[in-house]
Amino acid sequence: MNLLKKLLVTTVLIAKAFTGYAQSIELTLSPTAQTVELGQTANFTIKAKGIDGFNGQIFLKISASELPNAKNELSNDLIFPPYTETSTLSITPMAGAEEKTYSLTVDAFNGSLSVSKNLTIQVSKAQCAWEPTTLKVEFIDYKGEFWGGDLPNIFKSNDPTTKYALPNYEYRNRFIDADNNFWFATNKGIVKFDGKSAMVLNADNNNLPFNDINFVIVDSNKTMWIANKKNLYKRIKDNWELVTLNLDENLGLNDVKLDGQNNVWVVTNDYINFNQERAPSCLLKIKNNNIINFNKTNSCLPNSKLSEINFDKNNAVWIGVYLEDESSPPSIKNSILKFDGNTWEFWCNKDAQPYNHFVMDNDCKLQLKDNNSNYEGTYGFAVEIDGNNIKWLRTVGPGGTNLGLSRFNDIAWKNFDARNSPIQEYYISKIIVSPFSKKIFIQPYGSALTYEDCSKPLNTEALFKNSFNNVSIYHTGDNQFHIQSQQNIDGLVLMNMNGTTLQSDMAKSNSLQVDYSAYASGLYLIKVISNNQVVTKKLTIE
Repeated sequence: MNLLKKLLVTTVLIAKAFTGYAQSIELTLSPTAQTVELGQTANFTIKAKGIDGFNGQIFLKISASELPNAKNELSNDLIFPPYTETSTLSITPMAGAEEKTYSLTVDAFNGSLSVSKNLTIQVSKAQCAWEPTTLKVEFIDYKGEFWGGDLPNIFKSNDPTTKYALPNYEYRNRFIDADNNFWFATNKGIVKFDGKSAMVLNADNNNLPFNDINFVIVDSNKTMWIANKKNLYKRIKDNWELVTLNLDENLGLNDVKLDGQNNVWVVTNDYINFNQERAPSCLLKIKNNNIINFNKTNSCLPNSKLSEINFDKNNAVWIGVYLEDESSPPSIKNSILKFDGNTWEFWCNKDAQPYNHFVMDNDCKLQLKDNNSNYEGTYGFAVEIDGNNIKWLRTVGPGGTNLGLSRFNDIAWKNFDARNSPIQEYYISKIIVSPFSKKIFIQPYGSALTYEDCSKPLNTEALFKNSFNNVSIYHTGDNQFHIQSQQNIDGLVLMNMNGTTLQSDMAKSNSLQVDYSAYASGLYLIKVISNNQVVTKKLTIE
């Protein structure tokens, strides 16, 4: 009986070998469906292999005629035996694609052998949408109210019929105090506006040391500080006192700000000869009567031009860096700097080489942190920070392309431009944000837009940390898990509790994102392969 079975099996195999009937290609897609926002990328893993005697190369092709407004990329369109290599299909729906479900076809073939499988993409509206507005916003007050108009004529956005005419001066900078008073630095003194009426403070009526003012702030002790390009004064009772900064004669004051702990910060640049540095820029911190001068000789501050300064909810300094000198590492050019009082941390644009995201040690030597910085190129613009502690940055890509914004939530960057938003290919001249509001306003050379950040609050605490290879998993608040490792991540697999693979990524990187927007709430397993070891963790999708 066993001999008869063996003879029958042998006969069938010989028949298959001669006829070629059994030779075929096996095609596997993972996942087979995803939901993705405009401008964001959905990644699919493609596996193909020959079966039943076929051992030739396999060609891959994508048919995406249903989704014309999309960028489709195959990491590999030809797979050779022994079929251990996979291919990644990346699909990015662009602005103009409709919000609906699209079907795409993946073909694997060689000569007459062919197999096709379909995958689906649900193109969705961005979680938080950009909305056009006819309002020209000038600032956002302490209560989060938008004020529009064209200085010196302004009005509250919820009451546009009531207009307030401020003095017809040149308005340069503004400050909002804890009592919701607006203080404007102008070429003819200070204009104070309490929301109803305005008053002018100048050298004649208030003993100001000068009228041509660039900056004004009022600290929590009600002390007023004013500055022009060269000098900083503070008011002590009824007298104005010059603050001795001991600066190089070529340095001018580029920004003056008050942080959350009532310290005054001053940014300086060589304003006399902008393109050829004659004096190194410095950052001054004035605490009580003590002045700390951070510069390239006593700190990790690079010898570069510095933008305006802003502070996050942890009182860390954020500042744009640009036009470095020849002694600075190449990546510092056009970077973003964060200083928390101890560590100098830099984010470069996504194409920066050889560094992308790094910190400075005590000796100011660069230490690579990871390669998760993904914002488009920039020219050292100021970092704006909103009421959700989200950082916003104007961006300019290579050759003046991809003009738009980058949004950073301390874990991941998200870029907005003409590919995924109503922002057209125009430089953004104005970003209005406020620590009192989650809503922002931008003014490109085109239609003005507002954006309300409705994402979940960021949890900066790692959901999981593994010590042997420093793998950390974060929830970014944008329907994504963010995985970081000090070693390269060799592979990543997301599975349901039945062990079915939903997503996989074999990219060699130390920073990966997993988009789970297409999956139902519940428990899932994530497997991370790094440093020849495997970490498997149970995660909850809400």
